Amino acid sequence: MGYQSKVTVKGQTTIPLEIREHLKLKPGDRIEHRIQDDGVLVKARNKRAIELAGMLHRPGSELLS
Repeated sequence: MGYQSKVTVKGQTTIPLEIREHLKLKPGDRIEHRIQDDGVLVKARNKRAIELAGMLHRPGSELLS
């Protein structure tokens, strides 16, 4: 099933509810658009910086101040 939305004069559009729910998008989340040969891929980038905090910290290493 496909979904449609209209582009405004400012280049804005509304993401249909079903797609927002599927991607678990919330206000302030980011999405990525990738041009492909057969169309455009829209991908959720909804990890917030606070959720990523500490992911790269290695136990035993000192934190930089």
